[in-house]
Amino acid sequence: MELKEAGTMKFNLKEQAKKVFESRSFRAGTYSVLSCIVLGIILIVINLLVNRLPAGMTEYDITNTQLFTISEESKEIAAAVDTDITAYLVVETGGENNTIVELLKRYTAINDKIQVQYVDPAVYIDFTKQYTEEQLEENSLIMVGNGRYRIVNYSDMFQFDLTDYYTSGTYITTFNGEGMISSALDYLCKDELPLIYSLSGHGEPELSDTWVNYIKGQNTELETVNLLTSEADITKADCIIINAPTADYTNGEIETIRKYLEDGGRMMLITDWVSEEQPNLMGLMEYYGCEYVDGIVIEGNANYCLSGYPHYLVPDLMPGEITEKLIAKRTLVCTPAAHGIRLLDETRSTLVCTPILNTSADAYAKVAGFEMATLDKEEGDIDGPFSLGVAISEDYFGTNTKIVWFSASTLLDPEFDANVAGGNSNLVLSAFSWMLDTDTAILSFTKNVGIEALIVPSTHKTALSVLFAVVIPLSFLVVGFIVWLRRRKK
Repeated sequence: MELKEAGTMKFNLKEQAKKVFESRSFRAGTYSVLSCIVLGIILIVINLLVNRLPAGMTEYDITNTQLFTISEESKEIAAAVDTDITAYLVVETGGENNTIVELLKRYTAINDKIQVQYVDPAVYIDFTKQYTEEQLEENSLIMVGNGRYRIVNYSDMFQFDLTDYYTSGTYITTFNGEGMISSALDYLCKDELPLIYSLSGHGEPELSDTWVNYIKGQNTELETVNLLTSEADITKADCIIINAPTADYTNGEIETIRKYLEDGGRMMLITDWVSEEQPNLMGLMEYYGCEYVDGIVIEGNANYCLSGYPHYLVPDLMPGEITEKLIAKRTLVCTPAAHGIRLLDETRSTLVCTPILNTSADAYAKVAGFEMATLDKEEGDIDGPFSLGVAISEDYFGTNTKIVWFSASTLLDPEFDANVAGGNSNLVLSAFSWMLDTDTAILSFTKNVGIEALIVPSTHKTALSVLFAVVIPLSFLVVGFIVWLRRRKK
């Protein structure tokens, strides 16, 4: 009897199990479990695939100054890398600077020949000694490739302006990691560095440390040479710089420079208005199709100067090889206290003179210079428009001469450069790139780590003032009056 009951119970359990497995709820539950498993597998696969995508496609730069978004110029430099380069980020684990890390991801995403490795100095104590005896700052980079290396210090990427710190308690932090890394990549891929001579002996001010770094950042060698006392042979130079001389060059020096240029030399000339004439130097420029205009240029059109400062010129960038990319970015340039340049009507057919910067037709030159009693136009002042920068090229029997002439040394002043978000420095560096026949200029990509200043031309400032101070308040008053009037009628 007990055996019969046990057999019956066993049979009932099988029947019940069969009913459970065949029930709609079990099938639905099984389907749900399998669906979750399949979905989980799909999500894991998608996550693995997404992690292999370039950082630029999966991570977005939402910083207000686009700190780790790289420019088209840097993308071209990274894409052109044809040798294996490793960027060693020297930092203790957990102390990585996120801005530098994200910026490096952008470079590695462009070219797989660029790799990044993290080196913890607490673990690999002697690693940096093969490159430098100095102790590197945390988050510094050692870029290695092509049998060479370059160290990019953290303090060169992040710089601190403490000018206002002791008065307001605030300071400005800027980041130029892009410029430093792009320069290092370009350096490691070059076999030879162009040689630039900066001429001296005529009252030329020394190039500031900022500009020395900018020029060397183009991966060039920079030396100062006095043509009268030095035995240096300028024919060895790929380019010469004449920066704001206050005295004229001698006939012998001009002849040396002329011969150098005629043999395919390159020259960057920057001049200021000076009370003492410089007939030899200006005669050389007339030989190359341009003439000096006496006087300090004042702008009569408010759209071509900083608000309230008609001698702080904001000229038009004219189309050309030097300015093409700058125009596309709507770059502004500020050139205070400039003199004018004019292109000569009659020149030899081999010369090509192209304006780089032009004032408006309302500009005029104050011939009294810094002795002017008023900024207003007076009798004897010279009517514009003027060029404030020109590019000159000449092809003659297989030689190619290139000259760039800017008419204000304030173009190199960091303060005025900051007023136009680096527009001045980028223009000059682009001019160097054109003269040296490099594919891409390594521009200044300094960005504020914070809120970037808004640059508003004079006429826009007036229009915005009227809009916010008059139009919008009056609009609210009118709408309010209409609503009140309608309610009263009801």
